[in-house]
Amino acid sequence: LDSDNLAARHNLAIMYIQYRQIEAAGSELERILKVMPNHPDVLFTMAIVQTSRGEFSEAESSLSQVLQLKENHPLALYNLALLQKRTLRFDDAIRNLKNYIKTDYARSMSPDHIFALMDQVERERQESEGRFTDEQIGELAAQQDASTQDVAINSSKEPDGESVEFEDVNDSELEQLERELSH
Repeated sequence: LDSDNLAARHNLAIMYIQYRQIEAAGSELERILKVMPNHPDVLFTMAIVQTSRGEFSEAESSLSQVLQLKENHPLALYNLALLQKRTLRFDDAIRNLKNYIKTDYARSMSPDHIFALMDQVERERQESEGRFTDEQIGELAAQQDASTQDVAINSSKEPDGESVEFEDVNDSELEQLERELSH
């Protein structure tokens, strides 16, 4: 395969991707990579195919190769961050988004989508670690308040198995009871 033919095959693979013919795109890219295994643009395109196939570790490997060949390849950084977010590697995703922001390509774009993505990555990380933002805590508290208002306790079992009936208590009665208990 000569270099003109390789460029044509790469363009054909990109067209296949656009028409969602992922397997055909993968076949073309594999043919190119046999001849030129270290071509960053072809490796990047292969990462797109691999991600579409659900081959996340292979896609990450391809993107890492791209970044070894072209250190600050902006789309490789961005897509690697998306892939790391998807695989719950939030710190790596944030680091790669920060590197992406430093590229000339990213500077020419509106940064709003990157900052929104970074916020989303941080929220998902906190959720995965069981930590919540103040906004999420407020939402959970509001949901809890709404659900406790809808639920009435009608009865409970004492340790000896006897049933104990509870009456509905309004807020003022509850405050009075709390004052009595505090004395």
